[in-house]
Amino acid sequence: MEAKEQRPFIQLCNNFIDAKYIMLGNNIVKLLESINNDTSLREIVKKCINNFDFTTELGIAISANQNKPKDFVMPKENEKIVALCYLILQQIALNQIDYEAFTNKHFVYDGTINDIYQNFGHYFILPFRNAMLNLENTKKIQIDNEVRKEINVDNKVHQDFINKLKVICNDIIKVVESDYKIKEDKEEEIKEYVDALLEALSINNKKIIFSLSKVILDKIEKIKSLKGLYERFLYIWEEI
Repeated sequence: MEAKEQRPFIQLCNNFIDAKYIMLGNNIVKLLESINNDTSLREIVKKCINNFDFTTELGIAISANQNKPKDFVMPKENEKIVALCYLILQQIALNQIDYEAFTNKHFVYDGTINDIYQNFGHYFILPFRNAMLNLENTKKIQIDNEVRKEINVDNKVHQDFINKLKVICNDIIKVVESDYKIKEDKEEEIKEYVDALLEALSINNKKIIFSLSKVILDKIEKIKSLKGLYERFLYIWEEI
């Protein structure tokens, strides 16, 4: 089976994480381009860097843990990780931050430069990638929840209509039980549909309420004793 092609952003991040980039070249530029060319990621970055205090957060990241071998400490919040890493990468691409000086100073954890690329990939690019994807997933979940809420609202009947329909349903049952001209099998059929409608009203399922209401209206339309209830029912049903 053919492997699913990865998004450019993920593939480029993984190349850094796997220490495939021994010579930096323009790979950081490509990584930034992969973000700028991805609408979802671009929107996340734009939101994260808005009002972000780069100077302060960079100072915290490179000084918060200087007494330990690892002296570049990522922020805890995904939004700050994305903003800080993106802006650092952007300044590297613009030659405002020297990549080798930056990594030699903050990512040589064992006193040698042999694993500098691996450290940069593992402690810088990896949390950047994960924070970006975490925010994207959170955004998708929020959108899904909003859609579900809209669907649920759209699939419900206003409580005022429910109350009115319940009254009509109970009145229909009373009339069919007292009208001796309605045949027994017809009476039971109407009551069965009305009971089903009352149950649908209790769970407020608009689709079922509509379907059962139409059936009941058809069943009672020509019954003289139910003419008034039919007209009330029809009026409410058309207003839902």
